[in-house]
Amino acid sequence: MDSSTLDTFFALMRSALFGVQLTAKDVPADTDWDSILKYAANHTVTGIIGDAVGRLPEDAMPPKEVVDTLRKKSFTIMRAHLLIDKALADTVKFYREAGIEGVLLKGQGIATEYPNPTARQCGDIDFYVGPEQYPKTCRLSQEKYGIDDDNSEETYKHLHFQTNGVEIELHRWATELRTPIRKGMLERWAASELKDPAKWRRHTYNGVEVNLPSANFNAFYIFYHAFNHLREGGIGLRHISDWAMVLHRHAEEIDRDNLQRLLKRYGMRHAWQVMGALAVKELGLPADEMPFYNPGIDTRRNSAIQLILEGGNFGRHTQIYQNIKKEKNLYISKLKKTRKQSKVFWAVFQMQPTETTISYIRSLSRGTFFFFKKLLDGTYRKKGMLPNQQKAKQ
Repeated sequence: MDSSTLDTFFALMRSALFGVQLTAKDVPADTDWDSILKYAANHTVTGIIGDAVGRLPEDAMPPKEVVDTLRKKSFTIMRAHLLIDKALADTVKFYREAGIEGVLLKGQGIATEYPNPTARQCGDIDFYVGPEQYPKTCRLSQEKYGIDDDNSEETYKHLHFQTNGVEIELHRWATELRTPIRKGMLERWAASELKDPAKWRRHTYNGVEVNLPSANFNAFYIFYHAFNHLREGGIGLRHISDWAMVLHRHAEEIDRDNLQRLLKRYGMRHAWQVMGALAVKELGLPADEMPFYNPGIDTRRNSAIQLILEGGNFGRHTQIYQNIKKEKNLYISKLKKTRKQSKVFWAVFQMQPTETTISYIRSLSRGTFFFFKKLLDGTYRKKGMLPNQQKAKQ
């Protein structure tokens, strides 16, 4: 996307998120709307762009086919909200009747921070129950939803399954870091915040009251979650806008001293400032609402920010990633994946060296383990990915 079109894209984002009134000067007549629609989809912010276009004056409106496309996509997102809100209400009610109280993380809870909650593209339901309630919650879920090894996946952090087309993650833990000492400290901090009913906020979905984390928890947690994904491969602008909306809506509530302690403890202050520059300079968050803002960071030159802008949601829209998907040769595919991981590593390393290095080594180790596992068990041969099979096809 060229610089002028990117400027228009961000002007639309600022309009939807912070009510900036745009004129025809902000949306040139030769705007490449196809690129804007594709870029919005890559970053899962189509509904937000649609919301902004609906606010434009008549002389700045895009062509009718663009408006119609955005309306259809926005309607689809609104319907998804209805579906996930119902599933959330039913799930919370079911667990509550069984004596289990949990807290909704991210997702629909963050949507409430937006000027238009249904413009935010929704995903799954992340429901924290904690390690003490986790075994009972999993057992009840297996009985109610028919969960087994074929239709669910369990990790250190959570149990993942689907019900009525909605993905649910039951969280034993809310966080994950690579260094053991920091990992334990972060888990204890999150548990102390999420287990205390006095710190919960509450919001009603389909007539059911749902517990939400405190604004202070979200101010750090939404940032931490986004940075964690960036370190693992990439994030989209929706992650940044989620964080910006929390800071904007709760600017007066944020405990900056406590926030500073957390960032120092987990070595994330520089990462906070880099991502904060993107939230302020491009998305329009007022500078005084971004704690520890550093105006000297150039958002169009910083390598980590470029990783976000170019990669889109979870880094899946870079040319490197697209080439990996198209590559049929097993060994070349592996080399391309290593190249992608290395690019992410060098971009993020400067922001948080220790965690990034450990994460990179772990990723390479896991990748190598599964590479040889699939090579030995015949998985790659069944998929026709071995070099001699490629030659045979030619």
